[in-house]
Amino acid sequence: MPKALKIGLAALGALLVLLIGIAIALPLLIDPNDYRDTIATKVEEATGRSFALGKIELKVFPWVKLRVNDAELGNAAGFGDQPFASVQEADVGVKVLPLLFDRQLVVSAVTLKGLTAHLTRKADGTNNWDDLARADDAAPQAPEAETDRGGFDPGQIDIGGVSILDAAITFDDRQTGQRVTIEDFSLETGRLALGEAFDVTTGARVTLGEPAMTVRWDLSSHVSPDDDFTQIAVEDLKTTLTLEGEGLDVTSELTGNPNINLTDTRLAWPDLAVDFDVTHAEGAAKGRLTSPVELDWTAMKLALGKLALDATARSKAIDKPIDISLRGAVNYDGTAHTARVNDLSLQAGEAKLTGNVNASKLDSDAPQAQGKLNLAAFSPRKLAAELGIELPPMQDDTALQKLQFSSDIGGGTRGVALNNIVLVLDDTTARGSAEVRDFATQAIRFDLTVDTLDADRYMPPNEAVEAAKEQPSEETAKEASDDINQIELPTEMLDALNVDGVLRIGELKVSGLTLSDARVTLSGAAGQPKRQQVTAKLYGGDIALDHRYTPGATPGWALKAGLDAFQAAPFLKDFVGKDYVSGLTKFDIDLRSSGTTVGDLRAALNGQLSARLRDGAVKGFNLGAMLRRAQAAYTGNKAEARAPATVEETDFSTLAVAATITNGVLETTLLDAASPLLRLEGGGKVNLVDETLDFVAKPTVVATATGQGGKELEALRGLTIPIALTGSLFDPKVRFDFKEALKTRAVNEARERLGVDEDELRDKAKAEERRARDKLETKIEEELGDGAADALRGLFGGRSRATPTPTPTPAAAPATEATEPPT
Repeated sequence: MPKALKIGLAALGALLVLLIGIAIALPLLIDPNDYRDTIATKVEEATGRSFALGKIELKVFPWVKLRVNDAELGNAAGFGDQPFASVQEADVGVKVLPLLFDRQLVVSAVTLKGLTAHLTRKADGTNNWDDLARADDAAPQAPEAETDRGGFDPGQIDIGGVSILDAAITFDDRQTGQRVTIEDFSLETGRLALGEAFDVTTGARVTLGEPAMTVRWDLSSHVSPDDDFTQIAVEDLKTTLTLEGEGLDVTSELTGNPNINLTDTRLAWPDLAVDFDVTHAEGAAKGRLTSPVELDWTAMKLALGKLALDATARSKAIDKPIDISLRGAVNYDGTAHTARVNDLSLQAGEAKLTGNVNASKLDSDAPQAQGKLNLAAFSPRKLAAELGIELPPMQDDTALQKLQFSSDIGGGTRGVALNNIVLVLDDTTARGSAEVRDFATQAIRFDLTVDTLDADRYMPPNEAVEAAKEQPSEETAKEASDDINQIELPTEMLDALNVDGVLRIGELKVSGLTLSDARVTLSGAAGQPKRQQVTAKLYGGDIALDHRYTPGATPGWALKAGLDAFQAAPFLKDFVGKDYVSGLTKFDIDLRSSGTTVGDLRAALNGQLSARLRDGAVKGFNLGAMLRRAQAAYTGNKAEARAPATVEETDFSTLAVAATITNGVLETTLLDAASPLLRLEGGGKVNLVDETLDFVAKPTVVATATGQGGKELEALRGLTIPIALTGSLFDPKVRFDFKEALKTRAVNEARERLGVDEDELRDKAKAEERRARDKLETKIEEELGDGAADALRGLFGGRSRATPTPTPTPAAAPATEATEPPT
């Protein structure tokens, strides 16, 4: 053996012996705990905070290992006595021989146990970590010597792993009232060396204070980097998340095998999958989302090539679950600030929505989106049945068989517009545009044209409508009136309404009525006066309505309406089921009022109204027949008194009514009707506030041989019988004023027969009046019954009363007394 080699081996052996000796002696000669106070002082000087250090353990060979126990850093001044941060145990070691001979850094597993940190921000914005950052910035920086220190090549670094166990961080933000706690945080890895694969697991529990919520997440994966650590394959990635909150529970699992290219800053994730199960107080959803993902961080581009979502959802409002399917391709370009959603398909049950959407200006405060949406035809009724939704009863139980929609869509964060709308509902098609110009002010604009709409198909059945229309008693009507007067008008809604639109309907059927060429316009900004205008053709005539609303402390209301050349009979037949009146009608109203309740509106109502009927009839009673029977009863002809009318209607060649309304009280200024049989005049008042009336109608027989029953009424020519209607507007009392009629008749006949003054005939007239009145009164009550009174109520606007219980016929009054029989 060469001498040099012997010397070298001897030297190496001596060095090993020396190192072993030092490793044995050093822990015996040096106690690192002797330096704890020095270390604490240095930390306190650097941070300005208290610092405490527990036992320090040192091992030298074959590893230089250092373990620190119970380290604690105090809080900033003004933030209490709770430590800012503490560590139960920190452990790290370096292998000696590879470091000395191969310049290889071999590190044992780095372990950190029991880390806690308390971060606090006060209401004034100050916090307990800024002073540490300032202390670090203020520390003097020694100039670096320009020498080659011979650092370690990354390939020469070998770390046994990282283990962080039982860490916790609390963030108390008193400025926002939020408190976040991260507990049970752990991170564990396998051996970390360049080009070597390793496993990683991590997890934590996060608790939020507002809203109250707890989240638990766990992650595991096998990571395979290349030798240059530029390509990283993340294999068998699995992340689970559970969330528990107020009325919300979420369980999800994310899996896949992403690949990361650090050189090109790209991510390729061919098999991203998310399984989720969400339960909320209002419903639940369970499903799976998948998509390949391509991310180019440098070019700022993201592509979800085949996004697919399949889920089953439940709602508190429906009994049965619904299957939901979403498909599409999403592309985002961060450089151009654009995004595209192509081949969009969303299906819920049998309803399927398809389309495409393009977004632009995503880097601005006013991003925009444009696209096309199409809802394929489906049956809402069938879908409701599949979901267990019970639709309300309708007059047509085959309605809602078809719904279809398509539209161009455009808008942004401020508003949205739908153009080229085509909406099909059963046999109705609507076309046009609609827009929400401003979400903040809810500014709505629309322009729609509808071909035909039978609204009655979707209304409650006639039985329900008729039940709602049941005749109220006078007491019930009064209670209802009081309730109605207390109803508040929707002034807040009208004040906030911000609408400008036109709706055209070729033919509209509603409440049995048929309108054609209808046009409805609405206009008025929020807080400004509103206007509603309606025009239409209605039963041979034209209707025009103009309604205005003026906001304010005492809102104002105004209504003008006109109806011309209107056929009353078919209108009433369709509207109420019976044509009470026939003929051509003209109707005009001009009303104004103010207030916030129905009662206010009634009390402040002012204006005028007028109506004119020509070449028509009032059906349901024959006034001529009634008068003929009255005449027969007067003359003692019982057979004629009981004879029914051949036609139950009263003809009018003209019927004109006009009235003014002053502070809720309607007063007629004109009542003039003419027929071949009679002339009708009269007048009175209707109090719309308390719903009472005081009205007198005065029909005068002017029968001719050609009039309706004129020949038989020749004897009653010139007779005027006042008819008084009083009491409740909904159940008026009707009274024939025979006294006044017969008195006038007697005086007129006596004057004609004797040719003397009225004063001279008064005494004779009274005597004749009493005799005639007693006879006529008794006969009319016996022969005509209550039907006459009910027919007269129908003529003058009242409602028929229920037939009263018969009462004994009152005894005849003395010949010297005049009485007026009630109906």
